[in-house]
Amino acid sequence: QHFQRTMQALQDELRIQRDLNQLLQSDYSESGHLGNRAIPPQEMTEENFLRLHGEYERQVKELFLLRKTVEEMELRIDTQKHTLTARDESIKKLLEMLQSKGLSSRAAEEDHEQTRRLADAEMTIHQLEGLLEQKDKETLQLREDAKISSLERGMRELEEEVNMLKSNGALSSEEREEEIKQMEVYRSHSKFMKNKVEQLKEELTQNQSENEELRQRVNQLQQEIEQAKQDLSRKDSELLAFRTKLETLTNQFSDSKQHVDVLKESLAAKEQRAAILQTEVDALRVRLEEKESLLSKKSQQISELTEEKSTQHGEITDLKDMLDAKERKVNVLQKKASTIRKIMLHKQRKQRLDLKSSCFVIHATSETKKQHVVKLYFCLQGYRQVQVQCFKCHSPGWCGSLLSVFLRLFQTSVLDLKEKASSLASSSVKKDNRLKCLEIGLEQKREECVQLENQLKKEVAQHKEDAGKAQSEVERLLEILKETENEKNDKEKKIHELESCQQPMGGLVWDYLGT
Repeated sequence: QHFQRTMQALQDELRIQRDLNQLLQSDYSESGHLGNRAIPPQEMTEENFLRLHGEYERQVKELFLLRKTVEEMELRIDTQKHTLTARDESIKKLLEMLQSKGLSSRAAEEDHEQTRRLADAEMTIHQLEGLLEQKDKETLQLREDAKISSLERGMRELEEEVNMLKSNGALSSEEREEEIKQMEVYRSHSKFMKNKVEQLKEELTQNQSENEELRQRVNQLQQEIEQAKQDLSRKDSELLAFRTKLETLTNQFSDSKQHVDVLKESLAAKEQRAAILQTEVDALRVRLEEKESLLSKKSQQISELTEEKSTQHGEITDLKDMLDAKERKVNVLQKKASTIRKIMLHKQRKQRLDLKSSCFVIHATSETKKQHVVKLYFCLQGYRQVQVQCFKCHSPGWCGSLLSVFLRLFQTSVLDLKEKASSLASSSVKKDNRLKCLEIGLEQKREECVQLENQLKKEVAQHKEDAGKAQSEVERLLEILKETENEKNDKEKKIHELESCQQPMGGLVWDYLGT
């Protein structure tokens, strides 16, 4: 049916082209008659010129409309070509399907030849349409040339009238000169138009021969199209039979396909279920592997923690031993400090006693010195008195001897006193230096004792802090060990549960795969 419609459309287009060709031929014949008909000179007025101009514009519009129709026809032909190519492809596919189901290859070859013939006919129609367009253009040009020839004939008639007027002698000299000029212009124009008319006549003869050839080819193509229609009707009947067969086969195929689809869906559902179970098993395996890796990591961590615990326990014992040793040292140092304090106090007391005794001795020596000085003073006074008495009573020689005796005694006593004073001064200086040294030593010992006490206090506080930190760390490690042991027990329970669940799941999977 579709092919019949396409053929009808092509026939309609050919009819339209024929009608257009007939119209063009009739217009050409009319223009020829108009060209043969002589226009009288009295009709060559402005109205006639306007009429000719209006006819020219009408023909231009007709030409424009014809071009539009030709373009539309070309577009329709292109669409028909596309549809024909699509139908050819569908027919080829149907033929291939039929050939695959056991049809003869001869029918397929005939169909291919028929389609090829149709395509060739379409190509020739398209070429003929192009030629028709060219002929339309040429006919329009010929129409214009026919109008020019009619104008030339009018000019000839005007020339004849001018000659008649010359012969009659009715025109004046000025009018004759103007007419002569016009005649010369008309003659030159008429010569040009004659040459052009001859060329157009030759082209018309060629175009007529080509039109006859084109008509013959169109007739041949129509005959071929009619034959193709007959072949197409025959092929349509064959195609209907093949379509019935195809429908039965497609129904059977659809039933079998539905059955296969149902089987495929059931298989896909089973495969999906098996895949889901397999993914669950894989997920369980992955989880088991993760749990095993976590357990191995936790066991490693536990072993590391036990090692750290043992090392920390050893460090704690070492720290405790060090603390005990430090406490012992502190106690020893405290004892030493207490003994040093006692010794210092004893030394201070002893030094104080020595200072007091030395003070008493110095006081006693000073008292003795005072007594010696008093004695010396009294001796001097007695010496003076004796000297005075000697001067008064005795002779100066005896007085001198006596005075010399007293002087010697006095000098000896003075020397003794000087020696004792120097010895006492040196002993006092030594004792002062010794006191200063002892005081400096006491101050240094006091400072050392204070530094030792502060250092011992700091060490004791630091050791106490270290001991507290170590104890807290030990408690934290014990808590971590307890937590890891609890996690290990929980994971072992989960592993036992998963292993107990995996056995029935594996059995179900194998049962399902077996079914």
